[in-house]
Amino acid sequence: SVSALQDRIKIARKAAGPDVMLSVQHVLNCRGGGSCHGGTVGGPYQFVHKLSQNGKGLAYASENPYLACSRESKEGFCKSADFTCTPENVARTCEGKHCAALDRYPNATIGDHGVIMGKKAMMREIYNRGPIACEVDAMRLEKYTGGIAKGFSLIPDH
Repeated sequence: SVSALQDRIKIARKAAGPDVMLSVQHVLNCRGGGSCHGGTVGGPYQFVHKLSQNGKGLAYASENPYLACSRESKEGFCKSADFTCTPENVARTCEGKHCAALDRYPNATIGDHGVIMGKKAMMREIYNRGPIACEVDAMRLEKYTGGIAKGFSLIPDH
């Protein structure tokens, strides 16, 4: 979802300026749609929309880089660090080992979001506004060898 939002920003800016890289870690730290162990496609959009309505936005990755941890993570260094939604874990600046929260920071906002279903609706949305985020049942892709993947599932897992 965050990647699709980054691409939509690039398209809206007509590829002018540097690429906007949004903070997936901000989403994880603030439980904005899931965790490192799963989530929903729409959750990050709902999270960013709520931030936007409150005069904030999703931080750039430069203020909160991806660490591949969320608050329930027990792997590696994740178990010994704080991944809660504190101001420092939203956007920060660091000098050496000292980090401080940023009150104001570059961010992305959205005015609306929604859910679409069906091939034609997906094609229309991509044509009109750019990339979309989708859920898929990846089980069918495990034995994929080429061509167009076909099938239907009621239980997406990715």
